[in-house]
Amino acid sequence: MSTIPNYVMQAAALPTHLCDKLDKINRDFLWGSTSEKRRLHLVGWSKIIRLKEEGGLGIQAAKFKNLALLAKLNWRLNQEKESLWAKVILKKYCSTDRMRAKDPDKLPCSPNWRAIKARFQTFADGICWGVGNGERINLWSDSWIRGCSLRELIEGPLTQREIDMKLSELFLDSEQGWKWEALSFELPVSIKDRIKAIPRQLVGRGEDVIMWKRSKDGEFTTNSAYAWLNGSQQEEVNFQGQWIWKIDILPKIINFLWLCMHNSLPVRSVLAMRGMTRESCCLLCNNSSETISHLLKVCVAAKDFWFKLKIPHEMKWHGV
Repeated sequence: MSTIPNYVMQAAALPTHLCDKLDKINRDFLWGSTSEKRRLHLVGWSKIIRLKEEGGLGIQAAKFKNLALLAKLNWRLNQEKESLWAKVILKKYCSTDRMRAKDPDKLPCSPNWRAIKARFQTFADGICWGVGNGERINLWSDSWIRGCSLRELIEGPLTQREIDMKLSELFLDSEQGWKWEALSFELPVSIKDRIKAIPRQLVGRGEDVIMWKRSKDGEFTTNSAYAWLNGSQQEEVNFQGQWIWKIDILPKIINFLWLCMHNSLPVRSVLAMRGMTRESCCLLCNNSSETISHLLKVCVAAKDFWFKLKIPHEMKWHGV
């Protein structure tokens, strides 16, 4: 259901309030809520939109999905400049007269170009340069040192000539080694070592190429862009239930196990923790707090249930 708006998202920047409404529709559909009857949302939305390997359901948030798809549109515009659609857009909206206008951002444009322009920064933040002949790369401002720019590593004033320098000016004529004396100051040894470790494309035409730094092979994928925007690559998530997606059983049982892994079954201890009830004592044995572990395996009623099913000894619950 979350994929239905994808067609529109590929070429239009949706407003935030509309993305929020789309997410609400997905949440209500997942938990069975309606306008007449609200159901309990057992797991937080921030967990649901994570990858399955990270404990989520793989449902994608509308805002981040829209950003990822528009970043892909920017990537295609950059990579497919010789295609007809790219030529038309670049000729119409990147002409010299338009760029020289007093306020080009206020000039009329199509929804597609507005979307490309609005989300260009997302694309720009996710790319880096693959070094070839260095003629297209600005030495200081472009990201070419393992995904970051030289200006991010060096502070201090620069001459106007250095600000405008291309990376090719730092290459030796033999295409081997670096012309460090072209700079007005000495770079630290640690930065020199990082630069020396950068592979250069010396085969074929040896041109500089734009690469997507959020993927291993440098090619843009919508999933890698979404994972980056959603923060999946920035934070460690210790989810121990990856195995539930590998077992061949009914989806509703997998969903039950997923809720167990998140400690989100509506047992009395969970409801009490969320302020929905005062009592957390088990109604079956009146002995202990009704936790998921207690209700499924520790409670006397649960043990009697498993005994009547004649579960083999080898399949007994561990720790009971």
